[in-house]
Amino acid sequence: MHQQLQKLALVVLFALPGVAAACKFTPMPIEPEFADKRETFVGRQGATLVRFHNERADGEVTVFPEPPLEIEDTQARSSCTIDDGGVWVRHSVHLSGNRRVLLTEEYSGSSTQLNFYSTSTCKRLSSIDVSNAKWALDGRFITLTPVDAGPSSPKPKQYRLEANCLPNPGARPR
Repeated sequence: MHQQLQKLALVVLFALPGVAAACKFTPMPIEPEFADKRETFVGRQGATLVRFHNERADGEVTVFPEPPLEIEDTQARSSCTIDDGGVWVRHSVHLSGNRRVLLTEEYSGSSTQLNFYSTSTCKRLSSIDVSNAKWALDGRFITLTPVDAGPSSPKPKQYRLEANCLPNPGARPR
């Protein structure tokens, strides 16, 4: 009887969305919306679409320096707009597995941030300062390694991502 209850508890736990599943972010490739035009760049994963506006007429587009960033859920037929972002890095856009959180790298002046946005409201949910560091997603962790990795430089820091795909606000980086 006890073993049956344990099995049932595991089945229920894994059947509930987001309860047992760890957060996972997937890179979102951002490409021109139309092959012959460079004004709008889009990324799509499933029903989630993001749209950046580009002002650069020639050369490789690596950043999007001006808002807005639009997020659209084509399944729910809803959208929202981020009007106050910094300079978005084209190859640093990630979507959570549950499609609820968009992770972007943004910089402005001397600071660089990883920002976590709600895909349904465009509200900034959390942010990590990654200035003067290289960052990497590794499963449930974001690891920051100081750019000047010398003998006296700080150790790498790790931020654990919770099941809701946000960094644990109460946890200090490791």
